[in-house]
Parts: sequence; C-alpha cells; structure tokens
Amino acid sequence: MLTREERNYLKKIDPFRKANVFPFDPNGKKLGDEIVLKIRNNFPNAVIKFIGRWL
Repeated sequence: MLTREERNYLKKIDPFRKANVFPFDPNGKKLGDEIVLKIRNNFPNAVIKFIGRWL
C-alpha cells in the first residue's frame, strides 16, 4: 500500500514520458565511492551520504 505522499508523487509523473531502466553497474558504485573520497579529502567536516545509486 502506498502512502499519501507516494500517491501524490506518482500523480505528478507524466504517464507518456519514456523511462529507461538499467541493470546495476558496479562501476557506478566505484565511481560514487571515489567522488565521496575526494569530497572528504577536501572538506573533512562535510557530511557525505552516498546511498549507492544515482537519482
């Protein structure tokens, strides 16, 4: 069952817009980890949250 917020979000999506779905690519996670490391090296006090996927 969807929450009210989820239903409201889904109503905003154009049903005629094309969507692409790609399988998981471990290289994407590796790239994300490298980006997080660079940010942490330059901004040690920054809070970085990489959830392992690109939105």
